[in-house]
Amino acid sequence: MKIGDKVWYFDETRRVYRNDKGGITAGPLYRGKFVEKFIVGETRQSWILGYDMDTKLDNGFKILKRNASRLIFDTEDAVNKVCWVESNRYKISDLVNKCNDYDKLQRIVKILEGN
Repeated sequence: MKIGDKVWYFDETRRVYRNDKGGITAGPLYRGKFVEKFIVGETRQSWILGYDMDTKLDNGFKILKRNASRLIFDTEDAVNKVCWVESNRYKISDLVNKCNDYDKLQRIVKILEGN
């Protein structure tokens, strides 16, 4: 990432109750927590994000670079992948929990441990 890049910032406090089609959802939409921002500056330890490239450094907000990998995403595809994981993690864990096949569970362990 560098100054001038468009990024998607995960704003945990943002609540969006409408889906992509404009319909009202029962709870906050996870995808709605990602907000388009721009990197307008940096310090040794932080990225400075703004609403557009004209944002002055004083009006931007800092995100520690060490936290950037979980809060800032450089492509919409990366955002879509994070949203897919969030939407499917529970379903997958439920399938694993119901599985009684030793060989399948061993393969899952190898995949998850990276062997």
